[in-house]
Amino acid sequence: MSRDFRHLSRQDWHTKEPYEPPLTEQLTLGTLQRIADAVEKMLSVMPVDGKSYAVLRKEIDCMEASELVLLKAIRTVRRRNTALKGVITKKNKRLAAMQNDESKCSRTKRNAAKKS
Repeated sequence: MSRDFRHLSRQDWHTKEPYEPPLTEQLTLGTLQRIADAVEKMLSVMPVDGKSYAVLRKEIDCMEASELVLLKAIRTVRRRNTALKGVITKKNKRLAAMQNDESKCSRTKRNAAKKS
């Protein structure tokens, strides 16, 4: 067999080949070699932006951490806005009640002035 195990492990064994199929151990060895090659590529400098997998992983971790901080800040601002809306509503109701009381007082004063 002149082909290496990596190439043999990629073969589609449902098709008929003119040579005998490799042993299971040889397929396993070829698969492991391909996995090892992929891991080496991940750890070395990749062609994408010239960054290694480890650097990209660190960037992802930093972004996930900053996302959590920002989500917490968003929740805090939303709670604060909700509380402020409640305060505004409460103040508006008090103002309306005070204005009603003043109008009642002025009416009674006018009515008292008319009666006298």
